[in-house]
Amino acid sequence: MESDNNKELIYSTMLFGLVALVIITTALIFSVANTESLKFTKSPIKTAFPTETETVDERIVALERDNRELRYQRDMAEIHTDLIGRQTSWFQILIAAFGVLITSIVIYFSFNFSKAAVAEAKNTVHDDHDKMKLKIEGLINQARVKVKEIDEDAKKAKALFEGIPFAEIPKDQIKKRSLLNIAREAEIKKRRERTADDYKALITIAQMDEDWSRMQQRALEMHLLFEEDENDEINSFALFHRAFALYKLGKFEKSEEVYRDFIDKYKSNELVVVQKRLAAAIRSKGYVLYCLQRFKEAIVEYDILIKAIPTAQEEICKYQGIKAMNNKGAALYSMKQFDDAIEVYDNLIDSYKTIDIPIVKEQVSDALFNKACIYAKQSQIKNTKTALGLWSEFEGMMDCQKIINEDDFKNVRNKPTLKKFLKDNGC
Repeated sequence: MESDNNKELIYSTMLFGLVALVIITTALIFSVANTESLKFTKSPIKTAFPTETETVDERIVALERDNRELRYQRDMAEIHTDLIGRQTSWFQILIAAFGVLITSIVIYFSFNFSKAAVAEAKNTVHDDHDKMKLKIEGLINQARVKVKEIDEDAKKAKALFEGIPFAEIPKDQIKKRSLLNIAREAEIKKRRERTADDYKALITIAQMDEDWSRMQQRALEMHLLFEEDENDEINSFALFHRAFALYKLGKFEKSEEVYRDFIDKYKSNELVVVQKRLAAAIRSKGYVLYCLQRFKEAIVEYDILIKAIPTAQEEICKYQGIKAMNNKGAALYSMKQFDDAIEVYDNLIDSYKTIDIPIVKEQVSDALFNKACIYAKQSQIKNTKTALGLWSEFEGMMDCQKIINEDDFKNVRNKPTLKKFLKDNGC
């Protein structure tokens, strides 16, 4: 509507300008026509030249006539000049008047046009402001919904990760499905938009799929993205799982390096969750050194945890120390220090055989079986039978398949006394 009014103003201004131009042109033509009408034709003056027959009186009369004619022409010229001057003055006044008129018209319509333009601009700005305000409100509402979704996802993720042992996956199928859903949503996000819990889900799902390369890559991304946040819980998770993935990839040297960095960085950290990961990292570093056949260095790491068992505040830390005892026995066995290995296993068995906790009972069972393996390796049949009997009693059954699969029994499996013992126990 405002645009139509502006067009009308423009058209009106142009029309008035055209009319003024026509009037000025007409006045100019009229003035020129009048000027032409005022012109007169000068009569040729006949100068009297004396003749031989003319008298003096006749000459005087002729000269007076010529003089009157010249005065007449002079007077007419003065009148003509005066009229032309007056017409010129009136024409100038007319031109000036029309100039003032045109200027007034242009100023008037320009002012109105400017007011209309300003009004239209104000309306446009107001409309744009309203549209922008609505758009911003819409974005704010979307952001609030997104934040709410993120908070809900974070709560779900936190609930899923609580109680899950390190570098292990949840056994509950509902938790697995929930974790998978979080990972799928995180997968389609841009890297910078992912939260720490998104990465935890992605890392855990990669571990469930045994995709160690992807797990290592996700853990590295997580570490690089959140390193500057100085959040020990997040960064320790990323470092620990990267080291574990490198171990699974068979990159023992690199894995040991990352575990070492982890231990150096968090050895004095008082955060409970970090302390738990620290204990797991120390034992894992020892095992990686064991895989590299650096047995003495591995034993140094195991001893750190074993000595810390009595003062460990968290059960999981004690568990890492108990498991380190089995690992130390294996390292001593690999160094052919069989008596020292037996001593470590006996210490574990005597200290924890009465504790009715699944993860501790598992370690006691492994220690009993490992003792039997050492005796079998040395062809000590009597001790082997005794150790297998204690192991079977503790387990409530004889796991024949485990004995068959163990290489340490290869040389004694068919020995008559041991063969009969195994047969009597259902093997």
